[in-house]
Amino acid sequence: MSMKKLYFLLLLIFFFLLNCTKKEEVKDVPYIISKAEADYKKMLKESRNHSIPPPPPRGTFVYGSSNFIIDKDTNVFYFQQPSFFICGTGAENDTVPRLMEFKKEDFIKIPINSIQDFVKLNYKKGERNFAHIASQIDTLNFKVYFDLVNAITQSTYVRNGDFFIIRKTTQEEDTVIDYKKKSKSYYWEDIKWDTSRTDTTHYKFVKRD
Repeated sequence: MSMKKLYFLLLLIFFFLLNCTKKEEVKDVPYIISKAEADYKKMLKESRNHSIPPPPPRGTFVYGSSNFIIDKDTNVFYFQQPSFFICGTGAENDTVPRLMEFKKEDFIKIPINSIQDFVKLNYKKGERNFAHIASQIDTLNFKVYFDLVNAITQSTYVRNGDFFIIRKTTQEEDTVIDYKKKSKSYYWEDIKWDTSRTDTTHYKFVKRD
């Protein structure tokens, strides 16, 4: 092989490796919740207009078994919850979560530098992990979010049916987080819930003295 051919071959290998390296580095992809929801609604409408089976309703899973909340100050909180399902025809329109009677103690604040270890401890092989990343911030383009997504992705076992979704926080999550951060006493019965965001039809409120 001539020196020119050898040089050309080495040059091709160099650019190939450089290209691969660049692809590996592009892993922190920003996510805009409002845009994702708009795209979903558009896809759902088009599937109906063309008699194509619609995508799975996003309202089916109100809460995951593992729920990570990013507040407006980029703090991360966590709570576990048995997956809560909305069943029946028209579930794709039934996206208002029911009042779950959460307590402040249910929400654990995760140290920012411990996200990776925390996720590993709370993900178990052989069990289906339905994780939700709920955010008060619409545009997710910061380190805490990227660290959380990478940690969940690395701990996800697709063969077990694991998956995760990203969504806005519910009114109940926002309320509990607010009271927790302010160290105020919290009783869900005392809250004036917005029925367009929280379904309270299954609960009887008893005013406390």
